[in-house]
Amino acid sequence: MKLIYLFLFFLLCPGVYAVGLSPSKLDFGEVKPGENYEGNFLIINEKSNELEFEIETTSDWIEVGKEVSVGGNSIEELEVKLNIPKNVESGEYEKIILIKNKNEGSDFSFGKGVGLKVNFLIKEEGNKITGYSIAGGKKSDLGLWITGGILGVLALIFVIFRRKRRLENIY
Repeated sequence: MKLIYLFLFFLLCPGVYAVGLSPSKLDFGEVKPGENYEGNFLIINEKSNELEFEIETTSDWIEVGKEVSVGGNSIEELEVKLNIPKNVESGEYEKIILIKNKNEGSDFSFGKGVGLKVNFLIKEEGNKITGYSIAGGKKSDLGLWITGGILGVLALIFVIFRRKRRLENIY
């Protein structure tokens, strides 16, 4: 019965807005201070009408076009340039490219926009990683995570053996 309701839901939906980004994030991997990198992403429009988008970024390190029109049933490839300053701290970085819908009154909406993540790791000279991230922490936090994990496992073993002894004493 639930399957019928699910089928009717999809059948009666007004339509699927077939606009997407590929890839879902840009990962430049390891980069070096003072160097420039290039990448690409696609805006895919599977609707029959042309759509226009405004493009913004959260960083002046990233260069990308300000506006783009994507024809109906077509794909537009956009180039992204990542310019790393010379004097920058090493570590993991995440920047955002925001793609906003400029088609007022159309049946298509991204809401306020869709964010495309741009990730990269800046390493210091000698290829030594200094920004190891676990849950947003730094390398110094890694020892705390390992210590906490070991203590948690030891506490679990203690509880299991204690319950086992109680059961043995009862029977």
